[in-house]
Amino acid sequence: MMTMTDWRHMSPEHLDGRAFAATTRHGATLRGTLGMTARTVLKDLDGLAVILYMTPDHAMHLNEQLFAGITIGGKR
Repeated sequence: MMTMTDWRHMSPEHLDGRAFAATTRHGATLRGTLGMTARTVLKDLDGLAVILYMTPDHAMHLNEQLFAGITIGGKR
């Protein structure tokens, strides 16, 4: 699995299709596959939540309104 800092400088295209495990702010875990829904947005493939998004400076960010941490794995 990738570390927290590895994914911050990757493009949404590179992260698309990768497995993830995100911990919510209340301690639950959402596991699934990242899928691009827009050029700068990655959701879980079930469409439950925005997981990651890219800002204009091309850095990826975790949706911290919902999640406290994330681990990203390989392509599924």
